[in-house]
Amino acid sequence: MKQTEYLHLAHWLLRTALAVSLLSGCQRANSASDSDSGHSHESESSQSIGLAIPGTVQKNLGITFAVAERRRVQQTLRVPGRFEYLPSAQREYRVPLDGKIELLVNQFDEVQKGQTLYRIDSLEWRDVQSSLADAQAETRRLELIIRNYEPLLEAHELHESSLSASITILQERVDQLEKVRDIGGGRVDELSRARTELANAESELASLEEKHVELQAQRDQASIDLDTATAQLSFLYGRAGSVLGIGRDEIQMFPWESIDQIEVHASRAGIVEDLLIADGTWAEKLTPVVRVTQPDKLRFHASVLQSDLFNIEDGQAATIIASGSAGSESNRNITGTLQVGLRADPASRTVHIYVTPHSTSKWIRDGVSAQLEIVTDESSRPVVAIPQSCVQQDGLSSIAFVRSPFEPSLAIRTELKLGQSDGQWVEVLDGIEAGAEVVQNGSFQLLLASSNSLQQGGHFHSDGTFHEGED
Repeated sequence: MKQTEYLHLAHWLLRTALAVSLLSGCQRANSASDSDSGHSHESESSQSIGLAIPGTVQKNLGITFAVAERRRVQQTLRVPGRFEYLPSAQREYRVPLDGKIELLVNQFDEVQKGQTLYRIDSLEWRDVQSSLADAQAETRRLELIIRNYEPLLEAHELHESSLSASITILQERVDQLEKVRDIGGGRVDELSRARTELANAESELASLEEKHVELQAQRDQASIDLDTATAQLSFLYGRAGSVLGIGRDEIQMFPWESIDQIEVHASRAGIVEDLLIADGTWAEKLTPVVRVTQPDKLRFHASVLQSDLFNIEDGQAATIIASGSAGSESNRNITGTLQVGLRADPASRTVHIYVTPHSTSKWIRDGVSAQLEIVTDESSRPVVAIPQSCVQQDGLSSIAFVRSPFEPSLAIRTELKLGQSDGQWVEVLDGIEAGAEVVQNGSFQLLLASSNSLQQGGHFHSDGTFHEGED
């Protein structure tokens, strides 16, 4: 069926439903005339104008409803924006060393903390293993040398102590022989031998002391070499731990020498957003391989004029509203906390603002656009408001179609007195109470069906214009 024919048929159906609803409305009005005698005939007539909108009509015309609610229309700042990931939401896993990549996950896989993402077959890793083994061997060799110096130095110290005692005895003997000689006794050769033995002992002690100093110097040099080797080993441990994703202390107890291929593990849970390299590819160091994202770590990003800075502040409550009309209000409206950015754009004279949502919903995704509402004056009195798209103009009158609270398949044509509008919501000063359901999508078709200015025997074009005749 052509669109013009469909619109004409819808108009005829709605006209028929209107006639039936008017008839039943008049009958109800007559039966209730005794109890409502205080109302004017004009009021009864205006309140009884309704259109029957059974489920089939609602489905065919795509009719949806919005709820009139109390809002601070004039005190609400509304700006468009989009969702984006927090800086901490994404993690790229790169190649620590040159090698061949073996992927172990697929795009959009859910991964857990510690799960292996890919393996690397790297010749450079074998060089790291070789250097680490050499450093370990050198450290052990120097530790052994230093341990062997200790008993050697102790032996030298004992020898020196013993020789010092001998020198003391020899010195006393020489002193005695010299005293005997001074009084004219003793033998000259005996004194000479004693002096010779003393000189030899003193010379040997000097040699021992010199050797002792040399041994201490060698031990100190070995200690310095051990410190250097230990530092080099620690550096290599750190490098191997960084490659394997293991801490410096943990790597020392890890069987790194038996590892043929490097495994890269997920540091936290998330979703594999993208594979940045093909399986089996030879990749250079620091090449990105896998990007894992935590999809629940999102924020809303928008911009406001610099002049709006006087009305907003950090920590202020804000509401993110989904675009379109699908979904319940509880799913479409997400509350959050406002944070004003640190920099402004001098060209556009705007400032970036961010909102961290307090909850999540299935429609929230990176890049999804939405509207942000910030109440700039919480002390102001809220008023009844409906979405601007619910209002239709019939000449000079503002018209909305209110769902009957007693008959859900009946839409009552209601003339409104409107106030201020923010482009999305408009104040209703008279005609609708808070909580009323108002037709949103499909209100124009209802206006066409209920307007007295419509001509008969014509057809509608896709742009909504009416023409007489069948062609």
